[in-house]
Amino acid sequence: MVVGDLNIRLDRPDNPHSRRLLELLATYDLSCRVSSATHDHGGLLDVVLTRSDTPLTSTVAVIDTGFSNHRLLRWTCSLQRPPPVYASTTYRPWGRLDVDAFRLELQQSALCRGEVLPNDADALADLYSSELTATVDRLLPLRTTTWRNRPSDPWFDDDCRSAKRRCRRLERRAQKSAAAHTEWKSELRAYRCLIGRKRVAFWKSLITEHRSRPRQLWKSINTLLGRGRPHGSDDDISAEA
Repeated sequence: MVVGDLNIRLDRPDNPHSRRLLELLATYDLSCRVSSATHDHGGLLDVVLTRSDTPLTSTVAVIDTGFSNHRLLRWTCSLQRPPPVYASTTYRPWGRLDVDAFRLELQQSALCRGEVLPNDADALADLYSSELTATVDRLLPLRTTTWRNRPSDPWFDDDCRSAKRRCRRLERRAQKSAAAHTEWKSELRAYRCLIGRKRVAFWKSLITEHRSRPRQLWKSINTLLGRGRPHGSDDDISAEA
């Protein structure tokens, strides 16, 4: 959706500027939803441009507010918001394992009592597995965590992941030591600069690749923005320009 004051009279299709703009809009499957003058002296200058697959739920109202030579445009559209996707995993917090308590539990288990150990290798393996699992369950019960699944940006590569891990590691150190705080801040600034460079390089490469194919460029942008994916219920949103 493209809205605003373009300063090109779309109500004059014979005008060369209007003709070029209309051809450009048609290339991207955009059409103007305003049909009346939007200025005191006439002329369709303020526009609401949408694609054919983004219908408006109301016509665009052209309102004279009385304090501007341009009109207020008001409309309602139905925008679909994709439902959040959640994932869960089960884990043990191994970092909190008390090694001394674990050793004591093993010493008191059947694994350290020779008189109860079976002679069969399979039975011995089963005893080892069951005793070790029971011991760990007592000391470190399984935990389940749920998070919202957010796909990584297409420019977020291995360099970004490594830089992010370094920042997280330094952040944990900074919480325990004031001396590490400066190092963490420096690494965080470097990480943000790296993300900015990767983002700019990605978009420049994409635009250069599809420079002569605007339809393919628009299709690629739609894919990146998630258009066409399954969506949830509609949310009516009023907009003004």
